[in-house]
Amino acid sequence: AALTIFLVLRINPAEIDYEEARGLDKTTHQTINIAQVFRDHPMLMVVGLTLLLFHLGNAAMLPLLGQRVATNELMNPAVYTAGTVVIAQATMIPMALLAAWYSHKNGYWLLFLVALLVLPVRGVLAGTVPGLWSVVPVQILDGVGAGLLGVATPGIVAQILRGTGRVNMGLGAVMTIQGVGAALSASFAGVVASWLSYEAAFLALAGVAGIAVVVWLLCFDRGVSSSPLKVSV
Repeated sequence: AALTIFLVLRINPAEIDYEEARGLDKTTHQTINIAQVFRDHPMLMVVGLTLLLFHLGNAAMLPLLGQRVATNELMNPAVYTAGTVVIAQATMIPMALLAAWYSHKNGYWLLFLVALLVLPVRGVLAGTVPGLWSVVPVQILDGVGAGLLGVATPGIVAQILRGTGRVNMGLGAVMTIQGVGAALSASFAGVVASWLSYEAAFLALAGVAGIAVVVWLLCFDRGVSSSPLKVSV
């Protein structure tokens, strides 16, 4: 945290193009009304709904893995959980770099779709592969999804809202909506696990993630995000 503060203080405010940063149309220099943003850009809500479903299926998966291992006396749950985080982070970093390179040429739609697709696969693996063997592929897929979405989400919001001057507000709205899904995920998975089993809970999370894929394919206009985002420096 201290290093982060130091680096932020090293940023020269004079080198930031604030109009560019918030997606303002430099020909008019006018910010669009907030109500108009949501009325004229319905794809923003499609992104929000898709991410709500994604994180409803995603947020509880890692804690659930740890809880399942805690019932196994042959494995230290603390060591196991630490290992799952390391595997996911080690995968996420190169995936984010790959996503950044790809998006400059091809846009964000496919990145978003791939990130959505890996979550149902992850849930099915966690629910069907026995013992501790599922942790490596499950957490590699976690890193893939996190790395791709970490790049694609702000990029696709910026493309949807380019010229409105409301990119940051739009991204905040999307993050708030996805936060609702993440907040409900543990309760949803916990209820299924307590009534049925851990395996059933993983499959239920995978099912919700599958719905997110369907929403994305049916509702999002691919033309909005298929072209690369041009950034002026």
